[in-house]
Amino acid sequence: MGTLSPRDRFGMAVTASKSIENKRPSARLRCLYLRKIMKATICEAAASLLIDDGFEALNMGRVAEAAEVGKGTVYRYFTSKVELVASVQAQIVRALNAPIEAIVASSLLPEEKLASLLEAWCSESAKSLRVLVATCASNSGWRDQDDYSCLIAQVASIFAEGIKRGCFRPAEPTTLAKVFVGAVLGMAAGGLFSKNYDDLRSTLSAFLDVFLHGIETQEA
Repeated sequence: MGTLSPRDRFGMAVTASKSIENKRPSARLRCLYLRKIMKATICEAAASLLIDDGFEALNMGRVAEAAEVGKGTVYRYFTSKVELVASVQAQIVRALNAPIEAIVASSLLPEEKLASLLEAWCSESAKSLRVLVATCASNSGWRDQDDYSCLIAQVASIFAEGIKRGCFRPAEPTTLAKVFVGAVLGMAAGGLFSKNYDDLRSTLSAFLDVFLHGIETQEA
């Protein structure tokens, strides 16, 4: 089966919502379901444009064309380009945040937790990281500081645990987390992430090894 267009995907969502309606949910629930699908379709189109052309070239007309909807429909869900980009960012950062809580609470060693985190981000795909780079490297910045702060705090807790256990040398955990997350985004910005899943895993594994152990030999 070929890749479905945004219009086809939304059509399938409408069909599914009608099926749900036969089970007698409220009209409000059906409306919320369709709204969620449409917002996701618009955000997906915006994300692809951000990767290809960057923040400055993004406009609501191009997003509408990519999503195969009217420009008025885009404005119905997002009042401005800034609001749209903020929504795209929030979706991605929430996806990056999602696996961290379980990893932090696990019995893994701190180094293993960082490896598991990178594995989870790897499955999220390099595309998401490139979108963050495209928005954060421009004047758009981080639109939701709460999402970003949550991400940094969760990663910092892994470093704090490692320092407490004596696995990592003493350093400020939040600073380490910012460097760690920034380095991953930096690799995405530099085009070092391949679209191939195995290559991406290999790149992140090498990064973690250098980040934790450096490149100097003990004899140096």
